[in-house]
Amino acid sequence: MSNTLPYTKIPYADRAWHVTTGCTPCSAGCDHCWAQAMLRRFPAMGGTKVKIWPERLSQPEHTRKPSVIFVAPMGDLFHEDVSEFFMRQVVAMAAYCRAHTFLFLTKRPLRFMRGVADHYRCPPRNIWLGCSVEDQATADERVPLLLESGWPNLWVSAEPLLEPVSLSPWLDRIGWVVTGCESGAGARPCVDRWLYKLMKQSQGSGIPHYEKQWRGTTGQLYKRDPRPQDLPFRLAKWGAE
Repeated sequence: MSNTLPYTKIPYADRAWHVTTGCTPCSAGCDHCWAQAMLRRFPAMGGTKVKIWPERLSQPEHTRKPSVIFVAPMGDLFHEDVSEFFMRQVVAMAAYCRAHTFLFLTKRPLRFMRGVADHYRCPPRNIWLGCSVEDQATADERVPLLLESGWPNLWVSAEPLLEPVSLSPWLDRIGWVVTGCESGAGARPCVDRWLYKLMKQSQGSGIPHYEKQWRGTTGQLYKRDPRPQDLPFRLAKWGAE
């Protein structure tokens, strides 16, 4: 196994850090999870059950070029089956590798609060902590927990967006918003005005907004090429120093 982090096709990241793989559904946004589909198709990637990979903890240290690194895109680091000790190890390694920017995304911000947040008096500035929401109920539940962490760099991913969502009550403390429709077989509808609403809310608050993908009136899926102004950080693939 290579000691360096693999590249990723996630448009707003350079590399992926697969320290955990596998997950279990916890809300409607999980119903057509692309990661679970990939893990079922390619069992050698770790399988759909939650698995930790301690041997991959040091990979960021061996990745020399400063990069934006997505943490555990094939799972959820803060899943109930991941120990608090391992969660803290991952966050500690990310904090240590200050040349990189780390993107954490979870549907379980309460586990982060209880297992990690209280261990940092001064949260690392190179970590972006995000929560994923798909409807107003999950936004109302998860975003306030994210804010309670007190960490400086917070973001929200509203993907797959399954109904109109307002993030207005919290945008003064969020640094970045990602939106997108569901893709793949059996994708559920996403109305353009839902995406437009979140874009206007973000722009009105002066917050970077990135619309990852949307469907046209014919149902065709459109994916947007990212540009630096859409992100609060720079990507190595755009030549960041």
